[in-house]
Amino acid sequence: MFNVISERKRAHEELKRLSDRLLLATSSARLGIWDWDVKNNVMIWDDRMLELYGLTKDTFPGGVQAWQGGLHPDDRDRAIEECQLALRGEKDWDTEFRVVHATGRILHIKAAGIVLRDADGNPERMLGVNGDITERIRAEAEVVAAKAAKEIAENRTKFLDIAAHELRNPLAGMSLLLQVVEKQLANGQTVEASTVARLREPVDRLTRLVADLVDVARLERGHLQLRLVRGDMSTWIQRWSEALQLHAPGRQIVFLFPSARSEIELDADRINQVLTNLLENAVRHTPSSTPIEIRVEPLPTGVRVSLRDQGSGIAEDMLERIFEPFSMGRFDENEESSHAGLGLGLSICREIVELHGGKIGAHSQIGAGSTFYFDLPWRVPQRGNGA
Repeated sequence: MFNVISERKRAHEELKRLSDRLLLATSSARLGIWDWDVKNNVMIWDDRMLELYGLTKDTFPGGVQAWQGGLHPDDRDRAIEECQLALRGEKDWDTEFRVVHATGRILHIKAAGIVLRDADGNPERMLGVNGDITERIRAEAEVVAAKAAKEIAENRTKFLDIAAHELRNPLAGMSLLLQVVEKQLANGQTVEASTVARLREPVDRLTRLVADLVDVARLERGHLQLRLVRGDMSTWIQRWSEALQLHAPGRQIVFLFPSARSEIELDADRINQVLTNLLENAVRHTPSSTPIEIRVEPLPTGVRVSLRDQGSGIAEDMLERIFEPFSMGRFDENEESSHAGLGLGLSICREIVELHGGKIGAHSQIGAGSTFYFDLPWRVPQRGNGA
């Protein structure tokens, strides 16, 4: 009898030591402990749990409604569903959610727990902890914001460097040509037509650069408006074909159109701008002896326009970011080029296509050429009208 009492006493002391250590651990980590009798819907919270939710023992309602009522409206359905999944044994109870404190403050909570089951496997109790991770979330958000601000600053610096370089080149060319013209006029000579033609190239380049800058500014402010019309995509491209050929002098452009009409809603000028940009890129980066194919294909929800070339292709890592601003995916930095540009053309194309409710993309294989495409819906979503 004495041995039994001693054994019980030792077990009681061991349980108390474990309980004290658990209390110390949770107190140090400022964790709230809860115990939920699932079958009878009786919830027990310690003082820290009440503090996290802004409740007192007098205002604590008891059942699981105490927890559900404190959940942030945007997180409530997900958190409750995850709790049900834990009760059904389909996932562990280990999650994060926001709660609205009684004072109106929003706290980020890390929750973890276990489900205790009866002999038949049905949930009887759920035990767990809540911890306030608001400061951690705030610190992470500040790190992300600082990183984003750094990237913006770096991009702005990069943009200014590129813009200064790209604007300086045509201006230098114009200055030299104007000096030639001045000398010819000073000597009473007639200005040669070839000189005027050479002067047009840097002027045209400056015009394109400025147009890209204006488009980027409008897109960033949300001021680029679409002037929508309805028409057959193939018919539009046929109308543009002569102008497109001017952007690819001496190159063979193969147009492939479907037999059926593809009536869509679009801003014809802007889509022409997209197709022209894709064509100019293909001309710039592919051998002059190879053809360029422009194809129109009907889709279940709209139409696809694709442009395929037989160039050297684009590396996979560059393909993932080629539509980002300042990207010059196929320009070899070791190669002299008077057409490198600001790296804004494809990003502008993406914005224009997305304003139409469409998407733009590319497929490429090194040594086997590239295909750029954009998909347009039959009708532009209301938001596409811009503001």
